[in-house]
Amino acid sequence: MLKMFNQRMASNSASGMYRANGNMLRTLGQFIQRPHLANPTNIQSQALVQEVSPLSFINNLVGSFTQRRWGTRGGNRGNTYQPSTLKRKRRLGFLARMRSLSGRKVIRRRQLKGRWYLSH
Repeated sequence: MLKMFNQRMASNSASGMYRANGNMLRTLGQFIQRPHLANPTNIQSQALVQEVSPLSFINNLVGSFTQRRWGTRGGNRGNTYQPSTLKRKRRLGFLARMRSLSGRKVIRRRQLKGRWYLSH
């Protein structure tokens, strides 16, 4: 399959290539193009063309990476938030809010809105 792909790429004319620093570079479109047979005679040859397609190869490759990246669905569900009262009070408590200008603004906005609880 790879041999057929390489032959197809080698047979392309120079019109679809760009010259950069003296090297021949192929356009991305040529790499993604599906190789074709002159006259596919039966379904097997059409299936072979589809198998050789670099586009399907790229799709399969990308699909396998995303599967490995994310693993099973819902694998991390339920264990993302582990509450700690100490950390919550340190970060969002009244004294923490009063230490900074932006924190005091938060308290003031909540007062003006009529919140019963200004902070944790």
